[in-house]
Amino acid sequence: MAYAWQMAREVEALVAEEGPPDCIEAQEYNAIATYVMEDRLQRSGYLAETTILLTLHSPDFLLQSVNGQDSYAFPAYWRGWMERQAIIRADALLCPSTWLAASARAEMGVQLPIEIIPCPMDPDY
Repeated sequence: MAYAWQMAREVEALVAEEGPPDCIEAQEYNAIATYVMEDRLQRSGYLAETTILLTLHSPDFLLQSVNGQDSYAFPAYWRGWMERQAIIRADALLCPSTWLAASARAEMGVQLPIEIIPCPMDPDY
């Protein structure tokens, strides 16, 4: 969570120095883009023209149950809540796996518009 906060401060400094970017891409794991999106919601005009793209790769709130860990204990509960907020607030979602996209939709109870882009992998490699 502290890392997510620091990322937002780094983005803020870069925006002040160089102007807003066209796009910010981040992973959902550990919700590193959460505070960037929170700043955008709270500050009028801040990153208004910037697309925030989130790549679903390994959301901790799904991994907790797969690994048989308690997702309702802190800090896992808070981290999972932040990941869900990042996913819902993102302008666009990408995912390399149909299974992962379906699992995230089912867990969150929302029909999320997730673009599936499989990892280009040579199965004979």
